[in-house]
Amino acid sequence: MSNKDSIIHSTILGTSRKRATAALLAFWTSVVDSDDDDDNVIVSQQLLTTREHGESKRVCIKNYVAIVESYSLDDFRKHFRLTKMSFEEVLIKIGDKLSMASSVHHTGRPGNDAKTQLLVGLWILANQESYRTVADRFDLTISTAWCYFRKVWPKNESQRQCFSTEFRKRQGFPNVIGAIDGTHIPIVAPHNMANSYINRNKYYSIVLQGVCNARYKFIDCYAGKVIN
Repeated sequence: MSNKDSIIHSTILGTSRKRATAALLAFWTSVVDSDDDDDNVIVSQQLLTTREHGESKRVCIKNYVAIVESYSLDDFRKHFRLTKMSFEEVLIKIGDKLSMASSVHHTGRPGNDAKTQLLVGLWILANQESYRTVADRFDLTISTAWCYFRKVWPKNESQRQCFSTEFRKRQGFPNVIGAIDGTHIPIVAPHNMANSYINRNKYYSIVLQGVCNARYKFIDCYAGKVIN
């Protein structure tokens, strides 16, 4: 058994539920990338906590924000795609707005601080993770992770209204701001985490997704690995 396997095994033994074991393994396989080994080893050594959701339980990372605070300047930049100094500048500009918007959570619980909300939003922008894995990483509900992303993401209501009006005039469709489609770009199987790049047609690829406005102009593009 390798050192990494030993860490995973000991972490699993520390949880008391079969569901926790399955969730941890699912989380591990969904977030590991070839350049993220150090981060995931750190995560695997942390105490895990279970979050109630109806009759089911999710295994979440406990206090991941504290782990982020221990990152070196270079590691922070790699994970969030901006420097710590830039992060602090953004936090100063929008921190008050984030705090005011979530002083009380919709469930009645106190909301997370502005720093946590900004970290969640930036993580979603900078990494190829689903809302489920982001919620597990930051010990949130999936809906809360989505709300934090929406609050951090820039809003331009006038532009959206312009796109919608143009779609209605040209195509007759109301309340549409973009046409979306995607395609698979075949690649040679990577040496690390090859299974993450197998698509539903059983060949290795990366996904290219595009969104166009009514004038056939791309307004958003995304390229990344397959998320099954």
